Amino acid sequence: MSNIVPREGKNGVAYRFTVCLGKDSEGKQIRRTKTWHPEPNMTRRQADKAAEKEYYDFERRIRYGFAPDARITFEEYAETVLTRMEAEGKKHKSVLSYRNLLKRINPAIGFMRLTEIRPAHLNEFYNMLAKTQTSGSDFATPIPTFKDELKRLGYTQKALAEASGLSKTTIEKLYAGNRVATDTAKKLCSSLGIPPEKFFCIHTESRTLSYSTILRYHQCIRAILGRAEKEMLVEYNAAERASPPSPHRQEAESYTPEEVQAIVAALKSEPIKWAAIVHMLAATGGRRGEVLGLMWTDLDFSTGSLTISRALLYSPDRGLYVDDTKTRNIRHLYIGAETLNVLTEYRNWQDETKRKMGDQWQQTGYIFTREDGRPVHPDSLNTWLDKFAARHNLPHINPHKFRHTAASILIRNNVDPRTAATHLGHTRTSTTLDIYSHIYDKDSAEAAASRTIASVVYATPSDDDLPF
Repeated sequence: MSNIVPREGKNGVAYRFTVCLGKDSEGKQIRRTKTWHPEPNMTRRQADKAAEKEYYDFERRIRYGFAPDARITFEEYAETVLTRMEAEGKKHKSVLSYRNLLKRINPAIGFMRLTEIRPAHLNEFYNMLAKTQTSGSDFATPIPTFKDELKRLGYTQKALAEASGLSKTTIEKLYAGNRVATDTAKKLCSSLGIPPEKFFCIHTESRTLSYSTILRYHQCIRAILGRAEKEMLVEYNAAERASPPSPHRQEAESYTPEEVQAIVAALKSEPIKWAAIVHMLAATGGRRGEVLGLMWTDLDFSTGSLTISRALLYSPDRGLYVDDTKTRNIRHLYIGAETLNVLTEYRNWQDETKRKMGDQWQQTGYIFTREDGRPVHPDSLNTWLDKFAARHNLPHINPHKFRHTAASILIRNNVDPRTAATHLGHTRTSTTLDIYSHIYDKDSAEAAASRTIASVVYATPSDDDLPF
């Protein structure tokens, strides 16, 4: 059998290449094939010569291990990659994020074979995303008479939660007049058999996708094609040669000392459970899930030692679940006497609550719990902080901003980057430097570097000897 077979068709000649790689365990021939089309303006003699060159290049790549599967599409391979990621222990939130991104990626390039994807295809997709209008601010607000209408229908908050299947926290948000996702409003009204427009004002604000969002799509494609390249299914990673939008990094915002003091002062009149959570956020710089995932066994009151080794997270498909920390590391911190005093008061309150609940108390071991012992839902903290800020005329309070505040305090008090990274749970010091580089005093650092060099070159120079 010839390895190069020309075939005449209505669109001209095409060449079928075949490379034989011996036999498999069942004695069947292992073959790799490829169909190649010459340039339209080539003569038959030129096409034959070019086909021969193309064949030997194809054979060389096959012999060296590059074995493209001309049939597998991007969507098929992406699903294989995500299945492997889950089996390898990849973070569930990361896999879920990729699946959400693929909802837009697959209609654009999912049908394409891996070997067909080129940088130009990806650039076209990124340009399309930049022009895409999205209703990212789609939400609903209850009408002013929302509570009165429900009361007239005979619903209490508890009865409404049971009838709609929504959480107690969501119902409380609605009764407080806060906005919710449009889907949440529709779910509530559907359970009551009432049109959403009767109880809610629907708000839709169209806008284009941000550069950072488009970059996330690029990163997803790059990761998937990167695996294909590593497995020698494609010659190169097309995403590495594409031109996604440049990221516009925003400086991490932190609270000023005055804002932190105002928050701490306002906590004195609030329920001890929520006050204790906020104190822990501020004192540790921990992520929201890390703080809510703490258990009493993680804390040593005698030394103030605290171990952070897990995170309490939520996803629509799993509900509440426990995972490792974001970087999978375990870190040991020490918290001060002020925070320990708040936690002692909170523990006494929890013990009393446990006594009152009796058999209804669920012994979970978490530090921060609901009234029945179950862990606090992460979204409940954000809801409470919104109400707390409104009660005390404070600006919007984001739990993660306490983390940035802790980093700012460490850096401005000359804690070295390695120690700051360890405290914050960053695997690499470069991550800390990258996120908080705007806090470091570059001029002062450069001056210190110049003085260090001068101290060696010029022995012991005075400040007057240096040009700063």
